[in-house]
Amino acid sequence: MPARWLERGETLAVELPRNLSCAVCGGGGCDACGRAGAITLRPKGEPAVPLEVTLPRLEPEALRAQSAIVLRIPGQGGPPEPGSNGVRGLLLLKVTASDEPDPSVRVISVPSVRAPEPKEARTPLSPRERLQVALAIALAVVFFVLYLSLR
Repeated sequence: MPARWLERGETLAVELPRNLSCAVCGGGGCDACGRAGAITLRPKGEPAVPLEVTLPRLEPEALRAQSAIVLRIPGQGGPPEPGSNGVRGLLLLKVTASDEPDPSVRVISVPSVRAPEPKEARTPLSPRERLQVALAIALAVVFFVLYLSLR
């Protein structure tokens, strides 16, 4: 995906494939995947349900230092053991910065980032305004003390 998506921490819709490579054996086949080398997420012919993922915000320097990050998403991996009431396993989603996004990934929302107010736009209080604020605070304290003493 484009590096700017990681810089902005955008929320994406990721369409997961029907079969995911087993993280335990790397596709070689083991007890965790039933010797298949992959975990099947949905029956054949069933449409994919996009997974919403909010990316962590990374600074450009961090993106240059590492070519990819791995997101650990609990409850979105393979099915639980047959006959158990367990939850789905852990999905490891590898995110790699590139020039073009994968067609199975799309942005669904861009976080709103409020620019800091320029310092020159903040005007200091005049001496009269500072006195008014001090008197208002003092009056509030007096009323609070009176309230507590009459209780």
